[in-house]
Amino acid sequence: MASNSGRRSSSSASRPSETREGQRGTAPAPRGYPELRSRRVLGAEDLGARPSVRDGRRARPTRRVPRDLRHASYFARLSRLIALVVIIVFVIAAYLVATKSSLFAIRTVTATPTTHVSAETISSLAAVPANSTLFGINEGEICDRIKQNPWVADVTITRTFPDTLNIQVTERTEGAIVMMPNNSEAWRISTDGYWLEAVALQSGASAATPLAQATAAAKGDGVVLVTEAPKAIAPQAGAACTDEAILGVLTYMRELPSDLRAQIVSFKASSIQGIAAILGSGVEVSLGAPTGDVAWKGQVALQILKNNAGAVTYVNVRTPDTPSWRGLDASMVADASASGASAATDVAAATTTGVATATDAGAATEGVVDAAATDAAAEGAAEVTDEAVPAGETAADPGVDAPADEGQIGDEAANAGYEPEGYVPESGV
Repeated sequence: MASNSGRRSSSSASRPSETREGQRGTAPAPRGYPELRSRRVLGAEDLGARPSVRDGRRARPTRRVPRDLRHASYFARLSRLIALVVIIVFVIAAYLVATKSSLFAIRTVTATPTTHVSAETISSLAAVPANSTLFGINEGEICDRIKQNPWVADVTITRTFPDTLNIQVTERTEGAIVMMPNNSEAWRISTDGYWLEAVALQSGASAATPLAQATAAAKGDGVVLVTEAPKAIAPQAGAACTDEAILGVLTYMRELPSDLRAQIVSFKASSIQGIAAILGSGVEVSLGAPTGDVAWKGQVALQILKNNAGAVTYVNVRTPDTPSWRGLDASMVADASASGASAATDVAAATTTGVATATDAGAATEGVVDAAATDAAAEGAAEVTDEAVPAGETAADPGVDAPADEGQIGDEAANAGYEPEGYVPESGV
């Protein structure tokens, strides 16, 4: 009895699944269509594929792709492959025609000349190979050959179909003429720091000195002359300049205000810290290294020159926040000369009114001109209180420039119109 009951329970337990499978396998027939009641819905078993089971769940049945669809897909892939091969063959054929065919052979090379590079020089340096085509040339090699000329900064190559190659060069701009330390030769240098060529200097008994010739050449070229160049420089045409003092001069010529650049005729460049500009008026402007705001240095120098027009021989703007200057008080000299005063030399020695000169050792002296000097000069005697002559000058030689490392010098109180930060004007000056 127990076994019979077990069979019933097992058979009854399997009936729901059979019922579910039967419900899943047989589709209900719509009313009015009895012939469709026995038709089964096609499943994976009917299509010959075994349904996969993942995680206890039956996956969607897969269907076989019909043969005609498989053939269509195959022919589509084959067509794309054939099209790709045709395109590759066409590109190769076009390349061969463009680079080897005489249809685009170069028959004419046009070169645009510049001030220092002639068309013949450009064509000669280009050296376009014979039987070349517009698409078969190596532009990089042509440009490198043309750039062997130190005046050439860049090269542009264009094509005019069917047979013309056009070459244009960008020429470097001359920035200065540098007098060599031996004072027997001079070199032109570009604004971007490349040595261009040596200046042709004449020799002989009737020829002017090399410095005079270099000065004339710089004036003719419209550039500045650089003197007192460091001894270590060794220029070569087309090579980049590596001396920091010479490069500093070029930086100043790019960044100083145009009003000040227009007055500069030469530079001293013994070192990066010793850079100084010489103006057409003879005034020396000590600039130092081109660090910080170069334009601000120029503005300060222009203000000092403006406020003391005709009375300045030296301006120091190495530290533009605390500038200094010294100069000749032309009015006092004129008064003393007109009266025939024998103390004119003493007046000239005290022309740095209120000047404080500090040497590298830190010693400072002052030269003060008595306010009554003008009245005394008008009466024929110059009454000057001369406590000390500024360091680096003598009473007989007031115009000698102070050494490049002398420190700050200047008459800041008399420099009306420019008041550096922290400066309080003295009354009565």
